[in-house]
Amino acid sequence: GQLLSHYHYDEQGRLAQHEHAHGLRRYTYDKSGNLTRRLDTRKGQHDYHYDPLDRLTRADHSQAPTERFAHDPANNLLMQDRPGPGIVVGNRLLLQGDRHYDYDAFGNLIRERRGRAQQWVTEYRYDCQHRLIGVTQPDGSQASYRYDPFGRRISKTVAGKTTEFFWQGDKIIAEHTAGQHRSYLYEPDSFRPLAL
Repeated sequence: GQLLSHYHYDEQGRLAQHEHAHGLRRYTYDKSGNLTRRLDTRKGQHDYHYDPLDRLTRADHSQAPTERFAHDPANNLLMQDRPGPGIVVGNRLLLQGDRHYDYDAFGNLIRERRGRAQQWVTEYRYDCQHRLIGVTQPDGSQASYRYDPFGRRISKTVAGKTTEFFWQGDKIIAEHTAGQHRSYLYEPDSFRPLAL
């Protein structure tokens, strides 16, 4: 098949460049390995700043307002200053702009409400191992997900279309949808894709 993406890595094995049909992304890192810049031909430049403990404190965007972050001594996110109103309580985002988020007792996102009077609701369902097994969109469309005993997703069904995933150890090696098959090749002993 046709090669869809090219990945380039630096000498530390970090992604340095990603070329794909819709553009190019370049990544720059500091000496601690933190991402400091992402240059995207479609979405502009993003610069990231960190505190001495390598926690993200600020994100500057060429096409969007700056974001700021604060953490407690246990590294929990205390504050996320993003455009529009936002509330973070107990390390959970409860409100961002017109979006309201609800969680179950285990911290899984179960509902996202948005729009005027929160009329558009997206619901999320999980199995007993906290894996996402279903999503219902505001228009009523549904998606479902299945996993093998090792926790690997083996299928997804979205709008009645099922995609199956095939694994070799921790690596996905193929996916199959009615009439389409895609295989993945990796560099030896790594998770770095060589080709799709």
